[in-house]
Amino acid sequence: MAEAVTGTRRSYSVGSLILYVQPLIKAKIASTHASALNNVVGFWANNTDENGSLIKTGVDIGESSGTFTIRHGDATLGRNMDLYILTTEFE
Repeated sequence: MAEAVTGTRRSYSVGSLILYVQPLIKAKIASTHASALNNVVGFWANNTDENGSLIKTGVDIGESSGTFTIRHGDATLGRNMDLYILTTEFE
């Protein structure tokens, strides 16, 4: 599994939680992202490269101990996406 290329991660306060938005560039099937974040309470990802589409397709992604793995089938050629990570603590 290759590490996904990343852009600059942004963070936002959401009540007592922190939402991190991590851009992933040309992520392929089985690409991983080691976030180094603890206490992850939720996560999701959306494609961002759908050429003018108003609908952004969700991404099949899994998490284990702060490492995320992209599993969706249309990522064989690589897709740009935003990974959203909701956690209880600042990095």
